[in-house]
Amino acid sequence: MNPLLGRWRIKKSELCGEDELEREGAARLDLELGSGGRIRMGRLEGEIDWRGRESAGGWQAHFTWVGSLDGERASGRGWIRLVERGRLQGKIFVHGGDDPRFHAVRI
Repeated sequence: MNPLLGRWRIKKSELCGEDELEREGAARLDLELGSGGRIRMGRLEGEIDWRGRESAGGWQAHFTWVGSLDGERASGRGWIRLVERGRLQGKIFVHGGDDPRFHAVRI
């Protein structure tokens, strides 16, 4: 079973401060069976298409996303990696914009 599957709570992001992180709802990353999912953190929200695998460095995944940022259509890509059981770190790239890092814990 892929340990990346499931719901993750984003606890920290360079995209926005802690006070803004959950202003629009729970900041989270949902990784579903079959490569679908959702991401929300601060002003960014979208659907993701991800692919995960285990490598010598542990479990990791790359994804693309499409949704909105500040109410405007946005898209991009990103990556995540399992840094220890129940904890992820990743980076999301906004097409033509920022590329903030984030940290998440399993819900």
